[in-house]
Order: sequence, then structure tokens, then C-alpha cells
Amino acid sequence: MMKINSQVKNYILVGICAGIITGCLFAIKLYGRDIRIIIPLAIALLIFGHSVDNILKLFSTKNSTNVEAT
Repeated sequence: MMKINSQVKNYILVGICAGIITGCLFAIKLYGRDIRIIIPLAIALLIFGHSVDNILKLFSTKNSTNVEAT
């Protein structure tokens, strides 16, 4: 099995979570605020935030090392 780069994994998680969040928002619109919809929405939002945080950390550290090198 291929080892997936952690950066690629973060991008994949962001895409999957964005789809889940969109689906949950449509379900809330159709069925109302049900706990069976709110819990997956909260979990998807947490994973989305964590993945975006990891992506932003990579960009900030990459830019700071380039500035120090020059």
C-alpha cells in the first residue's frame, strides 16, 4: 500500500469534510435541527478545522524558512 503524504491527506480530508458539511446543511434544511444531523456536522467541522490548520501551518513555516535563507 502506498504511503500518502500528510499534506495530500489534509487536502483530501478538507474536501471530504466540505462535502459532509454541505450534506448536513441540506439535511438540516429538509428535516430541521435533529441531533442525528448535528453530531456528524460538528465532527466534520472539527476535522475540517484541524486539516485547514495543518495546511496553514505548512504554508507559514515554508514561507518563514525561505525568508531566513535569503
